[in-house]
Amino acid sequence: MGNNLIVKHNNVVEGHYKMTVTEVKIIAKLTSMIDKYDEEFKDHIFKIQDLLSSLNLGTKNHAILEDAIDKLLTRKLEIRQLNGLVGEKEKKLKTTFLSSCLYDGENGIVTLRYDPCLKPYYIDLKNNFTQYNLENIVNLNSYYSCRIYELAKQYQNANYDLSLIHI
Repeated sequence: MGNNLIVKHNNVVEGHYKMTVTEVKIIAKLTSMIDKYDEEFKDHIFKIQDLLSSLNLGTKNHAILEDAIDKLLTRKLEIRQLNGLVGEKEKKLKTTFLSSCLYDGENGIVTLRYDPCLKPYYIDLKNNFTQYNLENIVNLNSYYSCRIYELAKQYQNANYDLSLIHI
């Protein structure tokens, strides 16, 4: 993981949330920074210019970036937690993606941290996860195209008998 590979639990892929495409790209970049050896979420420090550039947002859109991060601090994410037991009610985790953000305008950096409740969905994943490269998201222009791409990637290697589909 780390560098440009995004890896997340399928419950997050199937989670309920609404974002702008800029917010999706920020979360994708943050997710790509998680290393497969991480045991806890870390602070991830970005030069604002580099972050804007890597997300194809231009290098002058500081206000757009700050607004998107501010919204991410309040965006709700709902994850169904299925326990697989018949008759048991499902649990839902309701949280936000980010637990904190530190803007340092003087030095042109921003520090982001995932909410700790999300640890089992991003760290030490062994199965039931989806992975793809950051580059596949940053060139998309809408929230919905990002979501559809991610859902399609989730089932990319599934062995379905397509002859059963009748059009």
